[in-house]
Amino acid sequence: MNLPGKYQNYRARLKSDFIRIGPGQGHSLPADTRENLSIHFGDATVFLGWYTGILATEHVLLSNGVFDPAVLNPSDTLRDLYFALKALERLMKKAPEAFESAPPQQGAEEEGFFIRDDVAEELKHEFGVERIASDFIAEDRFQKEESQDQLIHLLLGLALVKRFIPESVSIQGTSLVELSRQLAAKICAWPAAKRWIIRNPYWEYKRVARGSRALYFSFPIVAALQYIQGNESELLATVRGRYEFLWRHLLKYNLPCIYNPTNCHLALTLACIGNSWGENSLRHILNLSRRYEWPVYPMLNIVLHHNLAQLSSAPRISRYVAGLIAASEAMLREAPYEGPSYEGSPRGWKASHRFLAGTYAQNYGYDHHRRKRFSGVDFMLLHNLYQIIESP
Repeated sequence: MNLPGKYQNYRARLKSDFIRIGPGQGHSLPADTRENLSIHFGDATVFLGWYTGILATEHVLLSNGVFDPAVLNPSDTLRDLYFALKALERLMKKAPEAFESAPPQQGAEEEGFFIRDDVAEELKHEFGVERIASDFIAEDRFQKEESQDQLIHLLLGLALVKRFIPESVSIQGTSLVELSRQLAAKICAWPAAKRWIIRNPYWEYKRVARGSRALYFSFPIVAALQYIQGNESELLATVRGRYEFLWRHLLKYNLPCIYNPTNCHLALTLACIGNSWGENSLRHILNLSRRYEWPVYPMLNIVLHHNLAQLSSAPRISRYVAGLIAASEAMLREAPYEGPSYEGSPRGWKASHRFLAGTYAQNYGYDHHRRKRFSGVDFMLLHNLYQIIESP
């Protein structure tokens, strides 16, 4: 089976088992894991960011003839992308009603605060399962609050929309690129307005329960936003000088005391989007990505910030590309055709998302994922970036 054929199988499996596409509650949000009779939506806006990026890169590969248009239809891909973007918009609009005891604040969704998902128990009938677990219906109401990791991975998807979707493309009268810019501006403006501490405007502005301190990532978040918007953002004035200094001069190095898997994928994602470690960004991204064998991040930086048609003639970059292509192809071929799962995957593909997990979890998985199947969004975005770079 060739790699585009494997990808097409993963996309069909995602659509049938892990997501319901449309404008309704809980729609166009990928689940992370499922069994035959249960499905789990965890970190759904992280997975939404990757899914958005998958669709944007899929669009350009369809235009280049990589996929079979009888299997993946270009108009369907753009429709799916539209609903993915509208899902994020919906999660901002539904945030006020997600905290029942909170004082009402009309129009507060304009502030850019979002919830992680809105997947209710009723969706179990659409998925054909007996049980749904999601942050939206968790016993602890604050599980559904946004956090800095959700915001950062959403920016990944929005950046790929900016890069690969033409400005002229509109669905139902809505420009996909302009909508992505508006969404990026809103979700970044909210923490900036609160001195880069993420607070819940629907619960007395308390800090969110998880991932509230966005201070250390404030500068690269704004740099990522500037890439998406295509101009300098007024939010740059909200970044304190010490945090810009730390990012530019310290956090680009592979520091064991700082870079556990969680911090590492957040820093890499932002550095890739904003190219915010300067002209040597790719070198630092490559060095840091080797820590957990994550070639997807330097490949993301290449497709966003380098001339793909001239990679072979750019000495500082061409020497990296061959290694990335070889490592990615090996990973893609090792992934099981039927999709990743705890029991059925080889070493490397045993986590629900290998590019968010450390090396041990990639190779051996987590006990709570026993009997689970995974969505495969990690494989799909890696595949698309590989195809874009390998045959620009």
